Amino acid sequence: MPAFLPVVLLVSHDAPLARGLAIALSREFTLVTAPDVNEASLTLRAFRVDAVIAEHALVDGAGTDVLAHARRCSPDALRVLVADDPLTFASNRTLATVGLLRPFDARRATGFLAYLLRTVAAGELSE
Repeated sequence: MPAFLPVVLLVSHDAPLARGLAIALSREFTLVTAPDVNEASLTLRAFRVDAVIAEHALVDGAGTDVLAHARRCSPDALRVLVADDPLTFASNRTLATVGLLRPFDARRATGFLAYLLRTVAAGELSE
């Protein structure tokens, strides 16, 4: 096990999603949460992150705003956009490395995310 755990920023106001990801990812990753764009921006300025998972619809803006900020602050970080509409991903491909379409099976989705995050942490995934 590495001396430090890769850091994942989850930006969501969806408590069940945050709890599910926290449980699934906590053994291999440090999960930091933010409920909105403003708090996520503060977190991105304060910490280096290895991945950002952002809901598209946030109370004070869009997840794409967070991903754009993450791209500037942590250009090598995996950027995941969670949305209800596949067209959202198509129009934001330059910002999101991966899209996660709702509704999704939480167990499979967290397994997939954990795999991607391990791949990024190992330096084996790039845009």
